[in-house]
Amino acid sequence: MINSLVTGQVDVNFIYQFTCLHLYSLEGVYMSQKNVTLSLDEDTYEEYREFCKKNAIALSRSIEMFMEDKIKREQK
Repeated sequence: MINSLVTGQVDVNFIYQFTCLHLYSLEGVYMSQKNVTLSLDEDTYEEYREFCKKNAIALSRSIEMFMEDKIKREQK
């Protein structure tokens, strides 16, 4: 994952595994939502969007879970 941050490449396997492991981590918990605008590499975004579509993954939720995991790891 660190290498993907340095190279700008999407580690699709990591994101898929992470999403599968945490898909129901907040089931039943109400959270307020915040709309944000991001600047992303177009090809990377399209590739990941298609990946999410094929694997029935909510793109925004997978990004949110990545952020939650990053915060948890930094707090240790």
